[in-house]
Amino acid sequence: MRRLTLLLLIFVFPLALAMAQYSSILDQFPEEVKKTNPFKRLKWHYEQIAFPYDTIPTYQYAAELKNEIKKINSKLRKTNSEIDWSPIGPTG
Repeated sequence: MRRLTLLLLIFVFPLALAMAQYSSILDQFPEEVKKTNPFKRLKWHYEQIAFPYDTIPTYQYAAELKNEIKKINSKLRKTNSEIDWSPIGPTG
């Protein structure tokens, strides 16, 4: 039992210390900025994206950004002959 308790303390205590020292990027803003509505909107949006670990992985962000740029470029490269047009209003 003592050995289990010792192992638990060795592994859990440093983890608890690391989590206690963790701070969000949103904590770095001044207090007067934190009270504004634009900051509250930014905070809500960031928390939705960063859930559950309160961070956005840079490699994942870069990969998604690259995918979005590819999508935009592929849409811009279409010529007039590749675009299908159809009337939406009444005819006649």
